[in-house]
Amino acid sequence: MVNNQSKKSFNKIVVIIGAVAVLLAGIAAAILLIGNEVNTRDGKIISFSYSHGSGEGGFEEYMVFEKDNNVILKYQCMGCFEEENVEKKIDAKYLDDLANIINDYKIAKWDGFDQSDDGVLDGDGFTLRVKYDDEKSIEAHGYMKYPSNYKEVRDVILDKLKEMRNS
Repeated sequence: MVNNQSKKSFNKIVVIIGAVAVLLAGIAAAILLIGNEVNTRDGKIISFSYSHGSGEGGFEEYMVFEKDNNVILKYQCMGCFEEENVEKKIDAKYLDDLANIINDYKIAKWDGFDQSDDGVLDGDGFTLRVKYDDEKSIEAHGYMKYPSNYKEVRDVILDKLKEMRNS
């Protein structure tokens, strides 16, 4: 009788442990799926804007967007040594290039970043806005405070935007 009772108790423990394991596996899978959604965007970019700089050193603003079945690049450099304004049609592949940069560097994690160091009066700041055809977006802003991989990503984005401007 004691042996049969022990078997029943053991079986209950095994079932409970199995149920807990299945629950934990489900939670882990959900976290991975949600984490991937936070780090990437699958939609098509319909507008991209990036601005950076300071009052002392100049301020650049790039905008890339679709208009009348064309992709347009607008660029302004205000307060730069040579102020410049550009507006031109560019190859639509550049929107895909920007999407790849966003996913490769997990820039979607930046969404909602909004930090400033108010103690600095003439520092450097940035603003990034990306809108997708699936109504998702990425918006980030910083003034003397930046997301963890900002400097590396800034250089990659600026290289691509300069390529667009010079194409």
